[in-house]
Amino acid sequence: MENQENLKRCPVDFDHESETHADNWPDEFRDLRGKCPVAWTEKHGGYWVATRYNDIVAMAQDDATFSSFKTFDADSGDVTGGITIPATPIPRGLPVESDRPDWSMFRSYLNRRFAPKAAEARRANVRKYADSLLNRVIETGQIDLVNEFAGPVPAMTTMELMGLPLDEWRQFADPLHEMVFTPKEAPEYPHVIAGVQWIFKRCIETFHQRKSEPPRDDLLSYFAHERIDGRPVTEEEMLSFCNNIITGG
Repeated sequence: MENQENLKRCPVDFDHESETHADNWPDEFRDLRGKCPVAWTEKHGGYWVATRYNDIVAMAQDDATFSSFKTFDADSGDVTGGITIPATPIPRGLPVESDRPDWSMFRSYLNRRFAPKAAEARRANVRKYADSLLNRVIETGQIDLVNEFAGPVPAMTTMELMGLPLDEWRQFADPLHEMVFTPKEAPEYPHVIAGVQWIFKRCIETFHQRKSEPPRDDLLSYFAHERIDGRPVTEEEMLSFCNNIITGG
C-alpha cells in the first residue's frame, strides 16, 4: 500500500451507515476499487476504507498493526478500539474484539460448545421452533418471512443456547435490531442503548444464579462453572461472550 500521506490525498465522501451506501454499495465499492482502493473518509471521526481483497486479508492476518482490541468504560460510556465504526457503547465482543494470543484462548474455550456434535444436539429443538411458527400461519397461506419466521427461529434458538427464558426472546431481539439500524446521532439512540443494557443486566443475573446451581447444559452455566486458562471466567468476559453470541444469534 502507498504511504499514509499519499493515501490522504485520496479523500472520499463515504459513509457505510448512510442510505446512499445502502442503496448503492456495489457501485460504490466497485468505483473505489478502480480509482482509490485504500481511501480516507472524514465521516465518524475519520477512517480508512479498504476495498481490495488482498489488502483486507493482509489486515485481518496482521493484528499487531490492525488491532481489534476494544475497551469500554460502563460508567462513562467511553469506548476505544473495537470493530465497529462509529464505536458502540456496549461491552466488547469476544473473541472478535481481541487479539492473539487472547483470541486463540477465547476461541478455543467457546469452540467446545460449538463443535459439530454439540450443534447437532440442538437440531430437534430448532426444528420444533420452526414447525411451531409455521403452524401458527399455515391456515392463512401467508407469512411475513422475516418477522414471523427468519427472526424468531434464531432468536429462540439463541435463548435456549444461552439458558435464558424463551418467552423473553423479543425483549432481547428488538433492542439489538434497533441498535443496528438506528443512527448513532439519532435522538432516540440513548434509549435504544438503555434497552440493550437491560439485556446485559439480565445476563449478569442469570450468570450469578447459575454459579449457585449445579451445572446445566447452557452457555451461561458453562461460563459460570467451566474454567478458562485455569481460572474462573470473569463477569466482564462473560458479558463479552454474551454480546458476541446473542448479537450474532
